[in-house]
Amino acid sequence: MGMIADIAFYPVMGVPLVAIGGMITFLFLLTTATIGLTIFSGKSYFTINQHKMVALTTVALASIHGLVALLGFLGF
Repeated sequence: MGMIADIAFYPVMGVPLVAIGGMITFLFLLTTATIGLTIFSGKSYFTINQHKMVALTTVALASIHGLVALLGFLGF
């Protein structure tokens, strides 16, 4: 296996690191959706700019997670 695969599949409390990254990415996705729904309903303490920043962070995390998972699966 390659270095990225070793890091991606490194077990943390029995769960591969890439799976933990996926869980964190999913939580960011749920947070982004919740902020968007509260802004849409008019009951939000967040601004649209804060929603955009969380959304950009989510896209960045998802891209990194997907790239690491793919490269780990391919054995890099």
